[in-house]
Amino acid sequence: MKKARCWVVLIIILTLMMLNSLAFGQHDSKSSRQTLRGIHEIFVLVEPLKPEIDRDGVLTDQLQTETEYKLRLAGIKVCSLQQRTPLTAYIYINVNTNIVKVKDKYICAYCAHLELIQPTVLLRDPSISANAATWLYGMTGGISELKDIRTATKDLVDRFINAYLSVNPK
Repeated sequence: MKKARCWVVLIIILTLMMLNSLAFGQHDSKSSRQTLRGIHEIFVLVEPLKPEIDRDGVLTDQLQTETEYKLRLAGIKVCSLQQRTPLTAYIYINVNTNIVKVKDKYICAYCAHLELIQPTVLLRDPSISANAATWLYGMTGGISELKDIRTATKDLVDRFINAYLSVNPK
């Protein structure tokens, strides 16, 4: 009975997270991919994960390192915080989780998204500039092992790399 309640809670949480994801939207389109054209270097920023996830081995630093490594393998230059300029585009990764622990197992709902944020100028008033997300993609899901959050993040990074390479062929 307790296990059934946990699954009901997980389904409710997943439904709410999916609604959030739908509101957030999926913007891997032909036009959003065009905004990636000509970007020569990227800075990576991973939002810190909840402490209960970091304690169990899915570390923010690990996601940061893995993302930077995958980008470099794809031939995308990654810069450090110190090398970043006001014109540097950056990847922002955020993973939100809701976790229910049953005995020694976790049931976890997650919502993960990756945004490419870069400096923009308003057409109606070129004196106004701001950073804006020009490409983004998100996903929601349920997992029983927290290490699977790393897999979800890798999938987001792969999606970004494919989008980037589609307009910046090597």
